[in-house]
Parts: sequence; C-alpha cells; structure tokens
Amino acid sequence: MRRVILTISALVIAAVTSAQTPMTDFLKLVEENNPTLHAASEAASAEEYAATASNNLSDPHVGFEYGWNAPSESGSETGISVSQEFDFPTAYINRSRVAQSRTATAWNNYAALRSEILLEAQMAYMEYVTTQQTLALKEEQAEHSERAAEIFAQMAKSGEVSLPDLSKARHAAISAREAVVMTSLELADKGASLRTLTGGQNITPTDYTASPVKSLDEMTAIYLAEAPTLQAAKSRLGAASAELKVEKSMALPKFSVGYTTKQASGGAKVNAISSGISIPIFSSRATVKRAAAEERAASAELRAVEVEVIAELESLYEQLDIINATLGSIEEMFGDDNYPAMLGRLLQSGEIGAVEYFSELGSYYDAQESILRLQLEYDKITAQINMIYL
Repeated sequence: MRRVILTISALVIAAVTSAQTPMTDFLKLVEENNPTLHAASEAASAEEYAATASNNLSDPHVGFEYGWNAPSESGSETGISVSQEFDFPTAYINRSRVAQSRTATAWNNYAALRSEILLEAQMAYMEYVTTQQTLALKEEQAEHSERAAEIFAQMAKSGEVSLPDLSKARHAAISAREAVVMTSLELADKGASLRTLTGGQNITPTDYTASPVKSLDEMTAIYLAEAPTLQAAKSRLGAASAELKVEKSMALPKFSVGYTTKQASGGAKVNAISSGISIPIFSSRATVKRAAAEERAASAELRAVEVEVIAELESLYEQLDIINATLGSIEEMFGDDNYPAMLGRLLQSGEIGAVEYFSELGSYYDAQESILRLQLEYDKITAQINMIYL
C-alpha cells in the first residue's frame, strides 16, 4: 500500500509541475487531434461528393453492329451507334438543389457532432479540475486527522484519553488517507479520458472560469437561428422538398438521341440520327407519394427538434436556479475556512473528544466537497447552454 501511495503521489506531483494547459488550448487540441472528429469530417466530405455525383448524366451507350445478307453474295454491313438518354430538364435543376441540401445536411451534422465532442471535452476538463480540488480537500482532511491521531497518542501516554479513543483516531486517519488514494486513482482515470479526447496528447489542466450565460429569451433566439441540429433538420427538409420535385420531374417523359453510321460491303454508307421518348408508366408508380410522405416527415422532424431545443434550454435554466440557491445556503453555513483549525484547538484543550472532533471535521469536509460538486454541476450546465459558441 505504501508503494501505491508513493507512486500515485509521484504521478500527481509530476502532473502539477508540468506545463499547464488552459481550457481554450485543450479544446483546440481536441478539435485538431480527436479521431472521431476526423472520421466525421471525412464522412461529410464523402457525402458531399456523393451528392454532387447524383446529378450526373446517364452514361452514353455505344454499340457495334455486324450484319450479313442472304444470299451471302449480296454482302454484309457493319455499323456503329452512339446514343444518350436525358431526363426531363427540370429533373437536373431539382437534383442540384437536392445535392446542395444533402451537402448542407452533412456538414451541419458534422457541426453538431463537433459541438457535442467539444462539450464533452469541456465537461471532462471541468471534472478533472474539480477532482484535483477534491483531492486537495481529502489531503487536507487526512493531515488534520493524522495530526489529531498524534495528539491522541501523546494524550494516551499520559492517561488523558482512553485507548478506544486513540483507536478511533487512528482508524479515522487511515480512512482519510485511503480517501486520498482513491481520489488520486480517480484523477488518474480522468487524465486518461482527457488524453483519449485529444488523440493521445498529454495535458495538465489548470483552473478555469465558467462563462456567464445570457437570458433565456436571448439564448432561445440564438439557438433557433444557429443551432447545428436545427440547421441539419432544415437542410433535411430542403432536401426532401427538392426530392419531391425530382420525383415529379421523373414522372415526365425521358428523351434520347443517337447517331448511327453503317458501311455496306459494296461501299454504300448510311448515316442516321435517331431520337426517342421513354414514358415512365411503371417506374414512377408511388414514387411521388413516397417523396411527399418523406417531405411531411422532415417537416415534422424540424418542428420536433425546435420543441426539443426550447424545452432543453428551459430545463437547463431551471436547474441553474435550483443549484444557485442551494450553493448559497451551503456556503453560508460552512464557508468558514478556519473551522478545522478551531476544532484542532478545542481538541488539544480537551473541550471536545474524538467522536465530536471527527464528526465535526467530517461534516465540514463533506460540505466543502458538496460545494465543489454543486459548483461543477452549475458550470456544466452553463457549458451546455453556451455550447452554441463552441
């Protein structure tokens, strides 16, 4: 156990003494090196190419003909034909709009994922810093407990306290030191999570200042105008509307033109131009209805996303109010930094015993950790609200 404590302490000291990384620099590292973001960017590019390719002309058809006459004495004929098919002209215009909307959707989806990953990174950074602060509290509590155990050991020698009280003090000191070790392990795990987000880059977080939030009405207006998830839903609706127009165009006749040249064995040559029309009696069956249903679905999805965005913002602001009120009351009750020292003086003077000392000391540090946890939750919520600026 002693070796474990020394190893963890060495890791923590090394982390503290290395160059610190502010949150803004950390988020830049995440954006530059996160593998998930890189994969999403390439996928968006691939979708953009696919959307552009979907509006190409159909490939031309080239044929070779060889014919022989009967009787064979009359000779033979060879010919080459080239033909090209065209959709109704409006189909290409509407397919171009579909491609633009699909491209916008792909990059808006990427922007939404980017915001989510950067928010996740921001919260992980905050959790690491809070765990560091919690570790400092645990260390402070362990030092007070160990000092109290030494006082009890001296008092036990002179017969001022009983052996059970000394045993309680030693057990409390051991438990406090164990809490330091467990929190150090938790800190190491959170450090590994940060390295995962940066694609393996080592960082040392420093303290941060949470950004203030605007009013609910202001943030609602900003989200409805700029939120990537809403922009993606709008792009999907635009694509569905353009796709409906494409299907209507595809229900119109297609055209084809061609050129044929034939050479007879007797030297005669024939050139011909051909044209044709394809009537989509069977291929367009129910396709317009399907596209219309998809447009209605995309419209309903957009409305659902708008409602979800507004509801989530309202919930976040309600949570902020609750945490803010609770934080104020706890800080008012347990905000005295001199309280542990005062307990130590009371213990040395004999005014309180082991049970009272460790109960009061534990309550004080529990309250301090509660303040840290609530502050972390408050900062996480403000980060969620301000995610639109990432």
